[in-house]
Amino acid sequence: MFAGKIDYPQYKFIDKQMIRFIMWMTKGPTDINGTFEFTDWKKVESFAKELKSQ
Repeated sequence: MFAGKIDYPQYKFIDKQMIRFIMWMTKGPTDINGTFEFTDWKKVESFAKELKSQ
């Protein structure tokens, strides 16, 4: 499992509020004007290489 991106400006009002609430509970970013990237691309690349070698 990999973390992804939160792109508040692209979400509909109710989705934005639900995600914002979850982020508030987990002490994540709550600025509804922001976009936040959480993907660790090195881990994704490592996982892909592992799959390829099997």
